[in-house]
Amino acid sequence: MRLDADDWAVSGGTGAGWRAVMDLRGRHALARVKAAAAALARSGPAETRRRCAEGLRRFLAKDTPERRRMLGSDPALDYWLHLRERHFAGDPATPEDWDLHYGLFAAFPLSLCWQRREKGVFEASLDPDGRLHLPGTPYSLGFGAANGRRPVKASVAPGFLTAAVAGLPVARATRAAFEAAGPGGAAAGPATLRRAPSAAPGLVSEHLSWLLNHGVVMHGLDHPAPAAEEKFASVIAAALEQMAAQDPGLHAEMTELTRVVVPLRTSDTMASVSSSYVSMRGVICLSHADSVILQAETLIHEFCHQKMNQLLEVDPLLEPGQGGQVFYSPWRKDARRLRGLLLGAHAFINVASHLLKALSREGYRREESVDPMVNVALRAEQSEDALRTVAAYADLTEFGARFTGRLWRELMTVRHGMSWFPPALLEEARATHAAHRGAWALPGTGLHRPEGFADRVGRAPFLTPGESGAVEGTPEDGAEADAAKKEGA
Repeated sequence: MRLDADDWAVSGGTGAGWRAVMDLRGRHALARVKAAAAALARSGPAETRRRCAEGLRRFLAKDTPERRRMLGSDPALDYWLHLRERHFAGDPATPEDWDLHYGLFAAFPLSLCWQRREKGVFEASLDPDGRLHLPGTPYSLGFGAANGRRPVKASVAPGFLTAAVAGLPVARATRAAFEAAGPGGAAAGPATLRRAPSAAPGLVSEHLSWLLNHGVVMHGLDHPAPAAEEKFASVIAAALEQMAAQDPGLHAEMTELTRVVVPLRTSDTMASVSSSYVSMRGVICLSHADSVILQAETLIHEFCHQKMNQLLEVDPLLEPGQGGQVFYSPWRKDARRLRGLLLGAHAFINVASHLLKALSREGYRREESVDPMVNVALRAEQSEDALRTVAAYADLTEFGARFTGRLWRELMTVRHGMSWFPPALLEEARATHAAHRGAWALPGTGLHRPEGFADRVGRAPFLTPGESGAVEGTPEDGAEADAAKKEGA
């Protein structure tokens, strides 16, 4: 189908185009699971095949709404596929690796069985931290790190789940027991039941799932105490409520795609840190902040990257052959590829648009509104610079051209909305951006200026007699040029 650029450059809600892209991602994930099943049947250790083939068979046997949702947006499954394709595609994996990896997969059909209130028996593996998670739900059973990687036999019935690890009593948990456990946990025989705190229906805070934690490599994972984790989730819930009132389409998209928020350690030098990963679509990692508007800003920024990762499965936006080119980045001191400039502009324009709506509708005191206004004004300068580089240097696909055109219109809407900002504040944003550009861009271009760059080429004088005309370089360069002229060089 022909996608509407408006829905992807800004927020169009979960309409036909959104559903088509989500369905396509789900079909891609299903094909990858089938490839994993074929690999196990073809070359996996016999014991692993015996234990784990049934779980794969059950997962692939029935197309249900729960499975489609898991294939389309479950980050644990996304990361499981990423690990399998990265680790099993090269040197032969050990039998222990096969057993752990495919044993972890058994949690997915187990969870589907639990969600559908069906009966089933699954042979799985505890993760390296000794936990059995039910992906797509807030529930897990922890047997302690000493039992990491051990086989576990789980039985599911409509009202309860049992999990047996050799040498330990059987753990038995009802749905009510899981619900009552909360993030602090509750004892169930040898296991601790846990229900991760919720920030919205289907969206939880999670910091104990190995399949998710293993992929978090930036800024440092946080392990908050239960009360702190509930506070972390409550601020995100408030940010989402604000978003629902100001931009229902954006809220619908975010809560449809995002399944997990992962707490990161608070930075000593920055108000907030965050990250997201192509290998874990559906996860947003961010540090705690008491400010609802700051958490909303961070969520939108990382969600936009997640949304673009979905879109790029359908259209790359850029014609092939441009992946190796690097350009000046308005946000960083290192160079960025064209794709990164597009992703950055998309995220920051959407953040600026949301902040403008919040500033217009919320009753902020004057001193509270300064930081958001500075943020909007600076992001407008930076995003316009990035879009100008894309316009000058990129070969766009047909949809890519429509997409960037819509970003330009949204940027102009943001600039119109900034017209009531104090002039001194706008000038401060322009000066901040100009200083960064002066340090890291070749003048007048979209090209990156490497650290330590100096233009050592002497110029012919053309303004004042006796002037060297050197436009860059050190004072010594100019002196050398003047000396050369006096000698008639």
